[in-house]
Amino acid sequence: MAHREHHFTNRLPIVRSMVMGANDGIISISALVLGLASAKMGDENLFIAGSIGLISGAISMAAGEYLSVSAQKDSELADINREKEALANNPEEEHDELIEMFKQKGLSGELSQKVAEELRSKNKALLNIHLKEELGIGEEELSSPILAAFVSFISFTTGGSIPIIASRFFENKFLVTYLIPMSVIALVLLGILSAITGGSSKLKGAIRVGIVGSTILVCSLMIGGMFG
Repeated sequence: MAHREHHFTNRLPIVRSMVMGANDGIISISALVLGLASAKMGDENLFIAGSIGLISGAISMAAGEYLSVSAQKDSELADINREKEALANNPEEEHDELIEMFKQKGLSGELSQKVAEELRSKNKALLNIHLKEELGIGEEELSSPILAAFVSFISFTTGGSIPIIASRFFENKFLVTYLIPMSVIALVLLGILSAITGGSSKLKGAIRVGIVGSTILVCSLMIGGMFG
């Protein structure tokens, strides 16, 4: 049986949407709730304001991700079309270019020529090789704006639900005491999860997300206190 390595970079677009959505949900809604709590807003109004922030934030996050990934996909499609035109209009130049690519990868001139000739009549394979080598993308690996928007919406809502639920369980005067550690723990777990999914250091991911999130929450608490 052929050995297949597991590559984590294939997951990066979805991992990015998931991590950014959950991270923004936790931080932005926790910051909002903490700021309002430290400003002495009533419990019911705090829950309403937090819920509005959660819904509008999730929609905004999804819309922003959709627009961003759509622009990226448009750019990828434009590059693919340009490469198709180059292969159709300048086949010999593209053929010589492919030979040079193989040489740069360590193949001999004779073998590079032979492989390029073998691929000359395989239009789809030839296109994909040019796309991979020149652009780092594949025709069947284009970004999905709808999937990215959906993942962002769900992850933002999931992360942002933590401070909203906390605001229903704890009174205003206790909320600050409990919400900060709850949010920091959630951020650290998110950092670990994103590191596991992306195949990177769990400790580095946990520390990075935890420190940045904690700093933002403390700043929000201080700002809210100025109005309390």
